[in-house]
Amino acid sequence: MKLVVTRYYLLKAVILTALLAVACGDDQITSLPGTGSVQGVWEGTMSLTSTAGDLTQTSRIRLELVQRDFSFDGLMLKIDPLAKSFGRAPADTFLVVNGTLSGHFVSFNVMENEVGSALFEGTLGDRKLSGSAFGTDYSGKWDVKFVF
Repeated sequence: MKLVVTRYYLLKAVILTALLAVACGDDQITSLPGTGSVQGVWEGTMSLTSTAGDLTQTSRIRLELVQRDFSFDGLMLKIDPLAKSFGRAPADTFLVVNGTLSGHFVSFNVMENEVGSALFEGTLGDRKLSGSAFGTDYSGKWDVKFVF
């Protein structure tokens, strides 16, 4: 009799745990208090300087980010420094991977090629992201504003 009662309560606990797990799935978690969202399209500029200090380039960039909970991925488009807009300007496209959002701190990698990536770190403000970039042979600053 004791074995049957124990199995009954064990089964009841497993079912209750499963129901709670479904009811509290990760789609219910959107952000912690004080944590914003990077989901959407952001446009701005990025100024990079070579490690040797002899080259500096300022380009327009566009980040297209998709957020899930506290992580995000997406694309970064970098257009020719001489172009005025994103219309028909030559653009390089890079993958944004391993993005994390913690409070107002953001960090992500931009895949430059098959073997390397650049680290982007910064802060999320009122409809603005800005910070520093660190690549294999350059470093610099970036600043983007939320578009939609």
